[in-house]
Amino acid sequence: MEVKSSFYLTYFRFLNSMSTMNQLKKVIRWYELLAIGVGGILGTSWVYLNTKFYNEYGTGGVIFGFLLATLMAVFVSLSYAELGSALKRDGGEIVFAYAAFGLRGAFIAGWTLFTAYTTCVCFYVPAAGYLFEWFFPELNTIKLWTIADTPVYLPSLSLGVFFLILFFILNYKGVKLATLPQFFMTFLLVGFGLVLFFVATIKGSLHNITPLFLKNRSPLKCTIRFSLLAMTYLTGFSALTMLGEESAVEEKTFGNMIVMSVFTAGLFYILMMIGGAILFSWQKILNLEKGMIDEFYMLYKPLGRIAWFISFLGMLTSLNGLMLAASRTIFVMGRAGVMPIAFAAVDEKHRTPKNALIFVFIIALVLGLLGKKAMIWFLDIGGISIGIAWALCVLSMLKLRKKCPHLKRPFKAPFMFIIAPFSLMIVISIFAVSLIPGTPLSLNWPYEYSMLLIWIILGGILHILSQKRWKVLTAERIAKNLLGKYLKDLY
Repeated sequence: MEVKSSFYLTYFRFLNSMSTMNQLKKVIRWYELLAIGVGGILGTSWVYLNTKFYNEYGTGGVIFGFLLATLMAVFVSLSYAELGSALKRDGGEIVFAYAAFGLRGAFIAGWTLFTAYTTCVCFYVPAAGYLFEWFFPELNTIKLWTIADTPVYLPSLSLGVFFLILFFILNYKGVKLATLPQFFMTFLLVGFGLVLFFVATIKGSLHNITPLFLKNRSPLKCTIRFSLLAMTYLTGFSALTMLGEESAVEEKTFGNMIVMSVFTAGLFYILMMIGGAILFSWQKILNLEKGMIDEFYMLYKPLGRIAWFISFLGMLTSLNGLMLAASRTIFVMGRAGVMPIAFAAVDEKHRTPKNALIFVFIIALVLGLLGKKAMIWFLDIGGISIGIAWALCVLSMLKLRKKCPHLKRPFKAPFMFIIAPFSLMIVISIFAVSLIPGTPLSLNWPYEYSMLLIWIILGGILHILSQKRWKVLTAERIAKNLLGKYLKDLY
């Protein structure tokens, strides 16, 4: 037993020295940070689901619901901005929770974020082919297998694998290679979206947006119900805090970019929902299969193609941003000893977390083979994980305000002892409506509830395995790995 312990001790210390020998590059500029935040938030499905939203909640419920959701997401982002500016390290919530609650807090944050980000990356593997199937039905040939009554086709799946490989290579070759395309894709996404909005204001009519709410439905209930759903479309901003030490901006600017990304994405959503509602009388477009894509296609075919291209860009920016966030999550979990410290290794040439990126790629490739329907189950579990991470971040902010009042906070969130409880209430509400059967966001029985239970059990097993690594690495080494130069500011 002594020989085995000695071997593990030498192994862990060697890997730890190798992982910290090469530092990550500080190369991400403010506009690239904003693109990662906004591009990570703006996904793909809202483009073709807008008419279904109108049908369920009314145009008023959707527009005002997005407005309310943006306000709530901004409240939550204030906690991220404060802690992100005070502890500008890769790892985000993992670092925040460690500073506030110790290793177990870091473990909970790491496990929830690992689940959230990796499942989202996996989702976009089959989702990429789904967008192209509308124009190229030939992709739905050569059936491989059927999972959850949904066939998986080789050409469609191959397209998603191609984009996965592309972004893996970009991320591996250097963070700059990943962030520059992110900026240009997000710029095009927002730019084309604004073009469609202005076309809608010219060709459409405000009369088309009325009535704002459905008959025999409470306007307040429709707005609140949709706002909870809309919150799930505003979750990508937390990926920014995963890139703290790779950003080449001042701490206060870093915090500002987190809040600005939520505000920008929320405003964009609102404008696009207004544009989709005023172009045609919304009661006449409820049965359109592709939502906004079909709307603009009816007006002028090239505009419909632009709407599709916006959805495609949203898929790419989300996949790229999630690849960045997922790999940094695993990288920092390696630093913390939550996962094997080999995951904390940095490529000597490109200064990227090589083993973490390879691990994310393998998971996404394997789980992506399950197809669209199965990946939605994983995605829903990931949504619950994000809710837990949000709550943990708000609690960490409150804890550190009391525990470390001396900590420098370049971005200090205002009125947080009022806003923070409200933010927690928002997060708990989203968590509750996901777990309680019969709500619009309820998990799918029995599959997703079973997966949630398995996820909790796996987390418990990983926690037990982590404790041995924690003893070998020592608390001092873990603290230095996670906090870096901020260690002396906290203690």
